[in-house]
Amino acid sequence: MISKLILEQGTVLLEGPVSKGQILSKKMCSGLASFRSPAEQQKALADIAGLPEGMVYIAHIEEKIIGYITFHYPDPLERWGQIKIKELLEFGAIEVCPGWRNKGIAKSLLRIGFSNPVVEDYIIISTEYYWHWDLEGTGLNVWEYKSMIECALEEVGFQLVSTDDPEIISHPANSLMVRYGENVLEKTVIKFESYLFLNKRMF
Repeated sequence: MISKLILEQGTVLLEGPVSKGQILSKKMCSGLASFRSPAEQQKALADIAGLPEGMVYIAHIEEKIIGYITFHYPDPLERWGQIKIKELLEFGAIEVCPGWRNKGIAKSLLRIGFSNPVVEDYIIISTEYYWHWDLEGTGLNVWEYKSMIECALEEVGFQLVSTDDPEIISHPANSLMVRYGENVLEKTVIKFESYLFLNKRMF
């Protein structure tokens, strides 16, 4: 899938899922450093694209990647990665280079990523941890950032879900958001939701 975003700075191409080779053939914007250095992030994106279930969508201009979103299986060390559901994916990350923010790139990436019919075959989770947020770069406080993220994900079908997962409940700004694909079986949803609360008190 390919779409265009016409900006004053030029035409931004948004495409995906892209291959490992497509990612490695481009340069990374130096500001894409929220999670790791740009070079390390490029390698991480290429690795995700190389996974059987992995999907990476990128925004680029003149062969420079200025934004991306990712999908992959949940980390096996986390609660969600221990659920034996092959139809469970994690919306792994969304990042836009600081100089390109507030231009509609993030929303355009979400739009193209979630217009892929394959997402309807999955339950997709997004774990929102405030310590990953670029509060300094955006100038937003933690609650403003939380609201921004939640509103953006709600536009592509996510909903807030309660859980007792220790990392989620470790700070009130953290949250779990879930998108249930239209083709996911009810028994799969029931199995997933049985993992939302594992620390029930015994009376």
